[in-house]
Amino acid sequence: MLDPKLLRNDLKSVAIQLKNRGFSVETESFMTLEQDRKFWHERAERAQQQRNALSKKIGQMKAAQEDASALQSEVLALKNDLEEAEKKLTQIEHDLEKLSLDLPNIPSIQTPIGFSEEDNIVKKTVGVIRRQQARDHIDLLDGQDVILHEEASLLSGSRFSVLKGSVARLHRALTQFMLEHHAAVGYVEYYVPYLVQASALIGTGQLPKFETELFALKGEKSLYLIPTAEVPLTNLVAGKILTTDMLPLRMMAHTPCFRSEAGSYGKDTKGLFRQHQFEKIELVH
Repeated sequence: MLDPKLLRNDLKSVAIQLKNRGFSVETESFMTLEQDRKFWHERAERAQQQRNALSKKIGQMKAAQEDASALQSEVLALKNDLEEAEKKLTQIEHDLEKLSLDLPNIPSIQTPIGFSEEDNIVKKTVGVIRRQQARDHIDLLDGQDVILHEEASLLSGSRFSVLKGSVARLHRALTQFMLEHHAAVGYVEYYVPYLVQASALIGTGQLPKFETELFALKGEKSLYLIPTAEVPLTNLVAGKILTTDMLPLRMMAHTPCFRSEAGSYGKDTKGLFRQHQFEKIELVH
């Protein structure tokens, strides 16, 4: 999320820079909401100050056994005015935050302007690119009875898979190998929750942008299945200030990942990639 002060003080510059990313900023909406925010913020502050001053005066009048009923009526009116202003302010700040969360990061001035892969600039090529025809994993494992697509489909629908026998063991072995490998080079392993609150997803940029690609749980608590272990790992330091002696932090976690990515009907039904559920070792440095 971009700094609110930057949006308030230099919105036009932000809009120009984000245009280079192909993103259009709703400047009119921002400016209108910001004007409304200032108006109701000032009104709330004014009402609070007047209320405090009158309350103090009422206390003095009561101590002197004077009639303060007229001032008490004014305080009641100010209380209603303050509640209205705070209610309006809360809604406006919510609308501003919603607009702000949709904004991407400002690109570096060194980043070339481009809107597709064709606009990419090759800076350096290392090694020789070898062209070879790789066999699809479905062809490699055809008839081996180790990836059960039909059974997975009966269990959960399309874009799920069941691994069996040697492939299930290979899956487990690769997981263990990679965890041990990265532990040896300084990454600390974590076991993290697979369910998180919306605030954790907002903090890592998953919400609101990718809401349609997440699995939300219905129930007493509003929770989401994690799309990647990056979400809980990164949020372990949410709201904290890290001193230089605490850095660098190297964290890793092996978790299932859940993604409700939209795809055309029948697509990826026999694949191992872009599925609704898969496992991954996430490294956060």
